[in-house]
Amino acid sequence: MKVWRRLSLCLCVSLLLTVTACSSEDGFWLDDLTEQIRSIGRRQPNAGNLSVHELVQKIADAIKNDANITSAYDGIPDRQKDGLTLDQFQQYIRLLRRGTSGSVTSFTEMSDDEITDVRSQIGEQLPDQADNVADISGFWIHYQESGRAAEKFAIYVRESEGQTPDLYGDWVRQILDLQDLALLYFDALDRYDEDALSFLLQPQDLPEDIIALRAERLIHFYRYNITSRSAEFKVIHARIDRIGFEEFGIINPDKSQAVSRKIELIRQPDGGYFIDDVLPEVMNDDDLQVYFQDKLLLQMGQAESGEPVQVRSGDIESIIGPPEVHDDTVCVTAANGVQRLDLTYQSLEIKAEGTCFRHSRWNGQVTYLKLVTSDSSIGSGLKPGDSLADLLRQYPFAREAGYVIRGKSDTRNITLKFIIDEDQIEAIELTLN
Repeated sequence: MKVWRRLSLCLCVSLLLTVTACSSEDGFWLDDLTEQIRSIGRRQPNAGNLSVHELVQKIADAIKNDANITSAYDGIPDRQKDGLTLDQFQQYIRLLRRGTSGSVTSFTEMSDDEITDVRSQIGEQLPDQADNVADISGFWIHYQESGRAAEKFAIYVRESEGQTPDLYGDWVRQILDLQDLALLYFDALDRYDEDALSFLLQPQDLPEDIIALRAERLIHFYRYNITSRSAEFKVIHARIDRIGFEEFGIINPDKSQAVSRKIELIRQPDGGYFIDDVLPEVMNDDDLQVYFQDKLLLQMGQAESGEPVQVRSGDIESIIGPPEVHDDTVCVTAANGVQRLDLTYQSLEIKAEGTCFRHSRWNGQVTYLKLVTSDSSIGSGLKPGDSLADLLRQYPFAREAGYVIRGKSDTRNITLKFIIDEDQIEAIELTLN
């Protein structure tokens, strides 16, 4: 064996000396050969096809360390990159990294039920993509932060039958488009730019003044109620149909604290998008007051010296008139001696707990009130018969809240509910909880 090695070495030296002694024309031939050899060397990592698990391993390696991104990209055969450039791959990996804080520990394939659900959700949101996502394979990247429980983040590649798996370039590019939109959205919030934010909120299909009001409320909320910066928001999912973020350090508009809140940017079937960033509505204090023909009837949940204020029937009936019926059918005595009243007046319905005097008058705490005609209104002026737009000018996120607004009175929590029919307020309910 040693003899053969010596002989091979001698032949190599001899060849080198022979080539060195060649004319300048032969030198060009040597340069060309050298370049071919180098080219072969560069192609060697891409020579074979990666299995789907090897492809996912490349992505996981890139997520683990910024220095691994280029080497991971170079290690993927060109055909399996599906047209993704290095720059696009780098952007994609850095986006995924925002969803995998801590150390990446492993990856596992999604179950059949999990990937079926994902395909179904995307197909419902983007019907024209239903066929394209049939070949999507999902994997969980498992990661863990120090002192915290292990978590996982979903990534996807394409695995068509009879073909080599690939990164699915169009999938990645559309995710990056959503990321660019998110950057514009957060930039407008960071700069307190109401005009730019209103423009980005236009696809919500609302009157311009309500969109402007939403933009104003959102800017105020991000400025004063969120302590984290947009660059610190965690990516919770990134798919062709939507990208989601989790925000930390939240003080709700009602001054209560929340661990986090989630928002989404959702692609629409027509190629547009929808930004799902809904603020919790808080009931205006004025809306605890109830009026009949602009005269104050009562205030829900009012207290004096820490005790609930007793509403006297004489005070409200001097304004609105007597109830339709006041007898044993609508006035029942409970086991503890408290009488419960369920009375219907000219423009509203009242439930109260207190004392009844021979069905002629009563005192008590009103626990429920329903406004049913335009003669009655709440403190902001909203009343049955007003348009949905009128409501949204007072509570711009009421639609997403199911038209239920929560608040607090002097004594208890209170719920304000708007019953909507054909874009009009049909009735308004106030309930002490």
